[in-house]
Amino acid sequence: MTIARNDQVYFKSLSLTNVRSFGETQRLDMTDEDGRPAQWTLILGDNGVGKTTLLQCLASMRPIPAVPDEDKDKDKDKEKEVASASKPASVVPALLQRENTELAALARVGEENVQLHADLVAGQPFRSKTTKAKQIVFKENIRVKNGELKDIEHSSVEMKNAREPLVIGYGAARHMHFRGAEVFKPNPDPTASLFDPSVELVDARDILEQLDYAAVKRQPRARALLSCIKEALAKLLPSLEKASAIKLYGPTPPGSDNRKTGVQVVTPYGEVPFEALSLGYQTMTAWTVDLAWRLTQHYPDATDVLQMPAVVLIDELDLHLHPCWQREVRDIISDAFPRIQFIATAHSPLLAQSYLDLNLVVVRQEDGQAIIERDSNVVRTWRIDEVVTSALYEIDSVYSPKIGRELRERTELLQKRRLTPANKRRLDELNKLADKLVPSIDTDDHRALDVIRRAASLLDETKK
Repeated sequence: MTIARNDQVYFKSLSLTNVRSFGETQRLDMTDEDGRPAQWTLILGDNGVGKTTLLQCLASMRPIPAVPDEDKDKDKDKEKEVASASKPASVVPALLQRENTELAALARVGEENVQLHADLVAGQPFRSKTTKAKQIVFKENIRVKNGELKDIEHSSVEMKNAREPLVIGYGAARHMHFRGAEVFKPNPDPTASLFDPSVELVDARDILEQLDYAAVKRQPRARALLSCIKEALAKLLPSLEKASAIKLYGPTPPGSDNRKTGVQVVTPYGEVPFEALSLGYQTMTAWTVDLAWRLTQHYPDATDVLQMPAVVLIDELDLHLHPCWQREVRDIISDAFPRIQFIATAHSPLLAQSYLDLNLVVVRQEDGQAIIERDSNVVRTWRIDEVVTSALYEIDSVYSPKIGRELRERTELLQKRRLTPANKRRLDELNKLADKLVPSIDTDDHRALDVIRRAASLLDETKK
């Protein structure tokens, strides 16, 4: 099978053993209820539990064309180059391009055998049944000793005229390049910002201005792409009513005081320069334009690159987004990029609530290691307070920590069989607090607890 540039290549699962915080084998499932690639997978979990590690492993297991032996670096002392030897018409995981020190750093402390397995599929669109899809299975076994790479047992998949599918990663520190003295050169590794927070995305202003200039020169493809990007930004950025709110006045002349230059955005407060927008707007614009630019580079002949397939990995999708924005961002992104598979991490329960009907997984710490749970107990109709207090977040109260402690104290007092005079006075105080929270506190629950307390008291009296 040939992987053409417009073939969908999507992830279906990732299994990892002894990788950093992950000990025993864990599996990240990225399929829908019918076993097909899911367009969205949202990964929740506490800080430091391993969410970013999962994205980095996915980036490392993306397919790349195998390098023929004769084209390799002549330095035969590099073990990873020896390990990556394969047939010309095949694909291997990008993991084999990483430095030996990076591979050794994957190992969980005290472990020597690291395993990474990835299942991908080529030629299967979302929500489509097909018998022509090509399965891509990589099984990488890495042996590490005393912090150094010793050996790699790797796999490859034969594919005629294999081409690298587009997989892009955006780290939590994503930020775009701003004009400066040095010429900006985009990192050739589209997933680099997941590993290095200093990596910059393309300069959104520069890209928009270049496209505007090309459109003026009557280049149809540039005009169409500029229109698509502006339409996407108008959907993604709150308060932008339409694409025409993004104004392009040409490059800013050095030393010019004219505000009507460069990229201007019409806001409810007037027309302002792009660089004056909030960090949330700039962050969203940065990766959106970067994505459109990389799609353009990967699909040079496409008439509408925003309709082309890819895989996008985003760390902390909710970064700098207002709650109202978080609730809508999934649908907006899906509409702008309908054939892209998104695998993202997040902390926000508001974002999680928007994914209750999709592929939602949780990474949590248990017995000194990270485990992956694909929670099948979520309910699509949950209110936000039910999401927060569910197993997704394990927060024990929807109230502030202080009120939460007082309500738990009240429950404990109601369950006591005997109350001292001090207990009774304290319970009266806490009942007044609970009454102020009505109807948040269910009246029936309140009465039930009182019944329990009275029954316990009567039972205690009968034992005397």
